[in-house]
Amino acid sequence: MSNIWVSAFVCRQPLRRSYVFRHGCLAGSDCTDDGNSYSQQCIAPTAFQKWFHPEGVIGTALGAAAKNALMILAEGTGTPLEAVHKAVPNGHRWMQVYMVKPRNDMLRHIRRVEAAGYQAIVLTIDDVPSRRISYSSLRGEFEFPASIDFVNLPRPVIGGTIADSVHQINTVTWDDVDWLKNVTRLPIILKGILTPEDAEIAVRHGVDGVYVSNHGGRTLDGTTASINALWDVVRAVRGRCEVYLDGGIRNGRDVYTALALGAKAVFIGRPAIYGLATNGSQGVQDVIEILTNELESTMALTGVTRVCDISPSYVVKQSYYETLNRPPCRQFSSKQLSVNFVG
Repeated sequence: MSNIWVSAFVCRQPLRRSYVFRHGCLAGSDCTDDGNSYSQQCIAPTAFQKWFHPEGVIGTALGAAAKNALMILAEGTGTPLEAVHKAVPNGHRWMQVYMVKPRNDMLRHIRRVEAAGYQAIVLTIDDVPSRRISYSSLRGEFEFPASIDFVNLPRPVIGGTIADSVHQINTVTWDDVDWLKNVTRLPIILKGILTPEDAEIAVRHGVDGVYVSNHGGRTLDGTTASINALWDVVRAVRGRCEVYLDGGIRNGRDVYTALALGAKAVFIGRPAIYGLATNGSQGVQDVIEILTNELESTMALTGVTRVCDISPSYVVKQSYYETLNRPPCRQFSSKQLSVNFVG
């Protein structure tokens, strides 16, 4: 079973605990960042969105803005980051970047992101594309088109190959994180944290957020699902920066679980693309609305009226019930257990 399916399956494992006589009017399911309120269901960075619908990433941005959802623009998209901002000027948007060298190229890129009005930089640290082996792509005989535009890289590639973009990307060091913090006032979020040790180091380097992610399960089979890593990361951070999560989120109950385990906001990748492929920007709106309704239903049925009140006490591992003391079971003979079906 690939990591993609494992991540979605594992999100179902924590059980929600329902409390009674706590019902009231829901106070909404939005969260606030620097005074800006946005939906708990956010859009993770996804490249090549025009492969799924002619509207591409602008359709996703329109759908997200209509539902007040934060969106992270992928560096690998074929639409200029300025064009996305111009088409949807009022949206909540962060920019996902890879670290490239020389640093002069990276600095020009950061200034471009700042000038276009993006509100944070999400530095992807968990992926080395030149080392990625995607067995699902091999089994599906997937191949990248011979000509691709990478207009949002520090050195844009027009009509190039996937290799033309990959060779610009370098592995990230903590010195790079320090440098990035020093050259911009935008918040820096590190995407790809899966261990409490890395989370602790990230906090010491002054990042504004850690983003728990296994890159959609596409980089290394056998890596832990994001939801399994979340609680350890939250405990390591101890409130010193915000924690976000993506990976395996397929419904509002999954969102609830991630929030209960300490995520500030939860990002969806594939569900948003499913909506885009189905009905463009309206499809993205529909997906966000479905997840919001499911989240609010789960809140109501577990006795929670405010998102900020969702806590670890509202979820429990399935093994918890398996370890409870139970009275001895009555023993039945095989004859007593037999059932005759008539007709």
